[in-house]
Amino acid sequence: MTCEEALKRLYEVIDKEASQIDTKEVEEHLRHCRSCMARYQFEDMFKTFVIEKAASVSKSEDLKAKILSKIQQAETDHGNHNHKNEPLFIKPFRFRMVYLAATAALIICVVAALAAAKLYRHRAFVVPFEKDHMAIHAMNVSDLDPQRHLEEVRRFVTNDMHLVMGTVAPEYVMTSCCFKEMQGKKFAHLRFAKGDSQISLFIGQAEDVKLPDFEPATCSKSGMAYFKKDCDDCRMIYWRLGNALVVVVSDDKSVDLTQFMPALASL
Repeated sequence: MTCEEALKRLYEVIDKEASQIDTKEVEEHLRHCRSCMARYQFEDMFKTFVIEKAASVSKSEDLKAKILSKIQQAETDHGNHNHKNEPLFIKPFRFRMVYLAATAALIICVVAALAAAKLYRHRAFVVPFEKDHMAIHAMNVSDLDPQRHLEEVRRFVTNDMHLVMGTVAPEYVMTSCCFKEMQGKKFAHLRFAKGDSQISLFIGQAEDVKLPDFEPATCSKSGMAYFKKDCDDCRMIYWRLGNALVVVVSDDKSVDLTQFMPALASL
């Protein structure tokens, strides 16, 4: 494996989205390439930093407030000192410039960290579901048999996710049924179609899944709370049922995805 090939798969390995074969090949390359290992360590540490920022926005705001308070206190003390011992218009002006620069740099760093965290959450959560939904065209015909994994998926939904599945939008027809790994978690992927509209329904464990900043909403039919967003290529919604996470994706942005919400309920 070349350095270029390893770096192309690096993010998928870090996000645990790569296959076992790709992961082993990249790890083998990293053991013999210091340059790529350094890049891997940096990206992994940056991911950890962003996750910590994403999980503690309030901490970032508290840190910002404390630093600003310290700077203002320092300016006051310095101004009082200069009032007694220094000319009025020299060092105070210079200190104010340093204060403003430090404040601006602090605000930029906090905003950049929060923006990076939001971008990472979007990439870690949204992109895998989008990619899996759009990859249906590359699947083998045998993989599209809706009965192939149906019983296994039903057992998973009932026994592992503790959900009961009822009628799923009767005007839609199930076209495929399989399992996918998302962020290291097992998800059932059920595919439905109505004319040219394609819908993907994902059901899996919500724990440790990095959820993005979607717009909160309430389903008018069921009264359930959910989150929605029109992404680059798809429309997506997600909601929680106990410990389960349910995600519905469609590249047809005119489809009302909430019609799939009554199909699942907690046992």
